Amino acid sequence: MNYTADVLGAADVGTIVILFFTVVIPELFSRFFVFVAAPFLYPEMWWLLIHLALTFFLFEFYFERHHSENLGWTAALANSVVMIFISLELLRSIYGHYDSPFTVLWNVVQDYFALGLFHEQMVMVSLIFVLLGAGIFTAVINYFHLLPSKLAFIVSGHKTVNLLAYFLIVVVWRFTQDVPIPLDGVTFVAIILYGLLMWSLFFFINHKLTSKRARKTRRVLFK
Repeated sequence: MNYTADVLGAADVGTIVILFFTVVIPELFSRFFVFVAAPFLYPEMWWLLIHLALTFFLFEFYFERHHSENLGWTAALANSVVMIFISLELLRSIYGHYDSPFTVLWNVVQDYFALGLFHEQMVMVSLIFVLLGAGIFTAVINYFHLLPSKLAFIVSGHKTVNLLAYFLIVVVWRFTQDVPIPLDGVTFVAIILYGLLMWSLFFFINHKLTSKRARKTRRVLFK
């Protein structure tokens, strides 16, 4: 009896392993590819991504060039405003580009009562409101200096803000194109992998730039 249970247990584990490598891993890379390729698959996204890309590149290379400076309260507050701006634009992308903000918000309230909290569209809207709430919350923190600066600058850092905003842009945009991304653990891991990829890419670029500046400095000193 114990032997049979052990065999069944081994078979279950084997099945899980097979499913992991034949289903979960391919699906993970498929969603990872969506996050990487989304700006090229949906060029309209660049209306929002240009703003994110400019702020990300400027902040990333500015602090790499000026090592003595850190993210200040004003820059952290600007990142909070970016979250608010992106969330409002995403809300507008779901409800149309021609209504006033007050009309859209009224439509949201009506839809919550008509469609319910767990309707697919309202799940998207709820995610947008999470980003909006995070933007307002961190804006208050940064404006009044309510947290220690190191903690506040991590929460409102450009990497954190841009990764959250990019995740929502892709998810909401795919929803508006009738090809929604499932909001599950696989998607969560995919966006984490995307974040690590971008961090590694910029770390490599910054490292090369730092090494190049160091070589130039040595040549000037010993010229």
